[in-house]
Amino acid sequence: MSLIPSASKSWFPGHMATFLRNQLPTLLSAQVDVVLEVRDVRMPLTSIHPDLEGILSQWRERRKTGRVCERIVVYTKRDLVDTEGQEALGKALSKHFDHHTHFNSNSKPKDLKALHGMLVSIAKENIATTPALNVLVVGMPNM
Repeated sequence: MSLIPSASKSWFPGHMATFLRNQLPTLLSAQVDVVLEVRDVRMPLTSIHPDLEGILSQWRERRKTGRVCERIVVYTKRDLVDTEGQEALGKALSKHFDHHTHFNSNSKPKDLKALHGMLVSIAKENIATTPALNVLVVGMPNM
């Protein structure tokens, strides 16, 4: 059973489709080491975009050459979901997806510091092969 919902294209604006089809693959091939994907924790599964999933899967397959290739999904608005729900969601996602998960709230500076720490850790682990870490931030609007 796939956890990735099929997307209804009726709401999908043309400029977003153009970005996914043309610009995102170009950006990913140009020295991107970490993709930081922003999602809303209130809609954890419906905020998964199948086209974006496919493009990022292809990127990871092409990047298996010793370079850094990490993906962090940042769930925003974590203060609107109780801690138990976040823990359960994190465990469920780790069983089905190969990416780091981070829960963030703009009202809690420690969340942003933890995300910064995660990026610094990735950079330190790969300093020998990647002296500078390039991070691309992407996200789809909620509908």
